[in-house]
Amino acid sequence: MDYKISYSPNKSDLTALENWLKWEKDEFGTGFLCNWSVILNLSKNDKLIIISINDAPIGFLGFLINDPLPTAEIQIFEIHPKHRKKGIAKLFVNSVLEHLKWNGIQAISLQCAPESSEAFWKKMGFLDYPDKRETYKSYHSNANKKLYKIIVDHLIVDSMLDADEKLELWNMEPIFAKGQPPKYSWGMDYKGSDRALRHPIIFPVNDEWNIEWSRNGQVLYSGKIKKFAPTRECFDFLILKHLPKQ
Repeated sequence: MDYKISYSPNKSDLTALENWLKWEKDEFGTGFLCNWSVILNLSKNDKLIIISINDAPIGFLGFLINDPLPTAEIQIFEIHPKHRKKGIAKLFVNSVLEHLKWNGIQAISLQCAPESSEAFWKKMGFLDYPDKRETYKSYHSNANKKLYKIIVDHLIVDSMLDADEKLELWNMEPIFAKGQPPKYSWGMDYKGSDRALRHPIIFPVNDEWNIEWSRNGQVLYSGKIKKFAPTRECFDFLILKHLPKQ
């Protein structure tokens, strides 16, 4: 069966999508018709993607980009009730992730709403956030379980630990990290003299967490991520592509 994926849905696509959601609401009392204004806003900003068969939408996904950071968050996703359990969701999501990667996105996050969606997302390679949900309540209006997936090559956690230079991370604030072993560690692996990492460090974080950078046992920085001196990008993720000599 031939599927069409529209990365810039037109008016006809949106009308057909709205009709589907009205039908689903009338038939089952469920669906995302209550979020129609959100869906329209995503479409206006080119953040809505639709998959169709014979010009009839059978799935859609909306996302936001954490501009200027190279990360995105999936906001809304559904497959038509008559087309579920046919492998379409997997095909569609994989296509969207490739599209986002091609457009420079490096990591994706989402909230499991409803909670039953968690099993599907984990089958797609998404992982639990490395933190309890109550610690990110302040960042979101609700506390649905958060998952993430890094979609580019990156330095794996707890790799290169015999390197002379290390970055260590605690999933707690500095005041609580004293005397505690780090939760996550990376050994630095540089491409050349410009201190660019062979693979970037990409990891979901809370910017209040403690991070320590050391070289040959000498601590170069220890404190909160948000005050970390080397070039970094931090929203829900820490992204490091290079470090200075210092």
